[in-house]
Amino acid sequence: MTDMNNFEDFFNEDPWADIEEPIYPLGRKLFVRDDRFWVSINQKSELVFFVQEDGAYDIKEPKQLKDLVFNVEKDQKYTRLVYVLTDDLLKDKFSTIVKHVAYNSSSLTGQKFLEEVTKEIISWADFLRPSRRGLTHAELIGLWGELYILTNILPDIFSIQDSVRFWIGPEGKKQDFTVHKLAIETKTTLSGDGDIIKISSIEQLHKITEELYLMHVFINLSESENGKSLRDMYKDILIKTNDDTQLKNHFEVKISSIYGKATEDQLDEKFNFISFDLYQVTDEFPKITSEVVSSSIIKAKYNINTASLLSFKVEKELKDLLNE
Repeated sequence: MTDMNNFEDFFNEDPWADIEEPIYPLGRKLFVRDDRFWVSINQKSELVFFVQEDGAYDIKEPKQLKDLVFNVEKDQKYTRLVYVLTDDLLKDKFSTIVKHVAYNSSSLTGQKFLEEVTKEIISWADFLRPSRRGLTHAELIGLWGELYILTNILPDIFSIQDSVRFWIGPEGKKQDFTVHKLAIETKTTLSGDGDIIKISSIEQLHKITEELYLMHVFINLSESENGKSLRDMYKDILIKTNDDTQLKNHFEVKISSIYGKATEDQLDEKFNFISFDLYQVTDEFPKITSEVVSSSIIKAKYNINTASLLSFKVEKELKDLLNE
């Protein structure tokens, strides 16, 4: 990643602001530190973002994304990836995406560079046009619990920059949060769902850090305005990022794949935080991981009775534990 002190110093707020008429295949430079990223407007007056690398490379065409038309143009001297936005109402989001892509991939070259650009664009698909197909019950309350920790617990101990960085669950990692040499897997239970902890894979309680903790979060449905919704906490994090555009973009791409699935009703459904129990996952902790089952078993889901976990319960304050 390119070393930049102020993200906004290197990009125009509106990358297409100086383009008054169709000019493609010519363009205007997007990123002052890298002359491989360009923006343009085509003959249909559509916004264009293209990336050009010296050399001929074979790039696998990704699945077509909603509202983006993708093409590869190349000869023996260069390879160009072209992305055309077909809905002008998404201009602000497209602007966010192209800046983020340029920032994150500019340190690479050649085939790897072009592949990373393609991967980055795909990762933003749910941000550009959320599917809103709906979260499962487990996904909804699980995301709510993680966002509550991110907005109401970690910022009391760390900066918002570190708090967002510590949240790695949406990146496909084994646990939800890593704080230096400590990891926390969160499980959220809604009142009435029973006193069990549901583990959905053999990786979730596989320890890859020096210490691993299981946080069991308890919530209930809210009948008042005092409750918090996914949308409330999403907006709260964006407010806390202030003018840190890089952090804001990092959070938006991190959460977009699951937040973009939530229906409008799910985004506004309010819950109240009640409390949480914290357990240390030691070698003796009841769990199923790849270390204790046959390598032939690649998937497993199981429930843990919390009544059996009293000996693993941590009485120390979370703040003291994390500060250590």
